[in-house]
Amino acid sequence: MAKKKKLPDDIRRECLSIVSGYERRVREYYDRRMEIICGTPKRFVEIGDQMSKDGEWAYMPSNHDASRTAENIALALNALETSPETLKIRAVEKAKRFIGSDIEDADLKRRLADAIMLNCRSGRRFPYACFDLTGIEQTNFYDRRTEFLTFIAKDLGIM
Repeated sequence: MAKKKKLPDDIRRECLSIVSGYERRVREYYDRRMEIICGTPKRFVEIGDQMSKDGEWAYMPSNHDASRTAENIALALNALETSPETLKIRAVEKAKRFIGSDIEDADLKRRLADAIMLNCRSGRRFPYACFDLTGIEQTNFYDRRTEFLTFIAKDLGIM
């Protein structure tokens, strides 16, 4: 019997922290998105490298010719969609869809993804025994959890 590949501890911990912060990131994402869409137009816009902490600010005149509200909203939404936090959200969502791809029962697939998410957040409070996953053995559950974390790591380019 071949030995199963184990995820390196540092990568496993990083992926577990990404899963643990998933709900917070989703809330912040939607709050920020609504702030961009429903917010008032800015008179000052940031210019230069988006990744730098100390960006420069430029004053945008308020006359109707220089106003580009729709363009500014589109740029802000694009920046939000390509932010590292949003990429982490997308990686977890892709991994949730991937993890039960070989299971035909949609309800079991959903319960498996939810169980893996809970187990990743707090494995001590939510071990395999807490879940009603008929048809999935304990070793299979933990193997799928490792696949879930590996998928996240690969999707984010961590490994």
